[in-house]
Amino acid sequence: MTQKKEKKKKCFIIMPITTPKSMLAEYGKDEDHFTHVLKLLFMPAVEKAGLEAIPPQAKGDEVIHGRIVEKLDTADLVLCDMSTLNANVFFEFGIRTSLDKKVCLVTDNLTKKVPFDANIINYHIYLAGLNAWEVESEVGKLTVHINETMEAGGKGNSLWKYFGVSSVGVSLDKGGPDDQIALMREEIRALRSDMTATGVRAEHRPYEGTEARYFRLPPALIKRNIADKVAHILGQRVADIVWDDLKGTASIMTTEEIPDYDAKAVFGLFDNSMWTAEITLV
Repeated sequence: MTQKKEKKKKCFIIMPITTPKSMLAEYGKDEDHFTHVLKLLFMPAVEKAGLEAIPPQAKGDEVIHGRIVEKLDTADLVLCDMSTLNANVFFEFGIRTSLDKKVCLVTDNLTKKVPFDANIINYHIYLAGLNAWEVESEVGKLTVHINETMEAGGKGNSLWKYFGVSSVGVSLDKGGPDDQIALMREEIRALRSDMTATGVRAEHRPYEGTEARYFRLPPALIKRNIADKVAHILGQRVADIVWDDLKGTASIMTTEEIPDYDAKAVFGLFDNSMWTAEITLV
């Protein structure tokens, strides 16, 4: 009896390629920081999850752009790193979302805020330090997040689930790269229009300086999601979180002083929520 080797599902990785000059200090003046993230964290975690990792491609001519669009369309999963809020990454994220296909979202603990309500969409926070004693644990945690995304019910994108969008982008099997990109842009515009028509208000855009509010999810679920992310950042330093819905506060009790960079990451989780966070040493 002849056995055929099972073909691995593919995971296309979209992420920053280089460290922004304005953020070099935060990343230890390492211009190749995200190359190290790819090699030490993303590739091992994807492979540990049983998927074939397809690394990002540097932006270039229209052939490269066409290949990127094709992989965004055909990959079984896209791993999207929102760190540094890179514009190219979010454009590619928009293309994938317009096709209503699975996206596994991550960001590092140095990125203060992602541009949508943080607890509507599940995403994983990884430690940017890549310290030798942390890498193995970080790979394991990311692997769990990838597996959970793959195993989530249905084949679609979680943004569609929460926003109730119904107009799906159409994959192009024919046409040149410019045609494909043009179509994807139109589908993203249609997605925005559909979101507006189904009740997603314009103020859900933090970059425009307006105050966004959570919607659809019950407060208890939002609290649990925030608490999980706080625990990931602070680990065993968290003793408890005391929520006061009347005052709109969340008191994070810690067993030791928290460095500024960790505190900022924690406070960022509460942006646009109904609570203001405070950290108290107990």
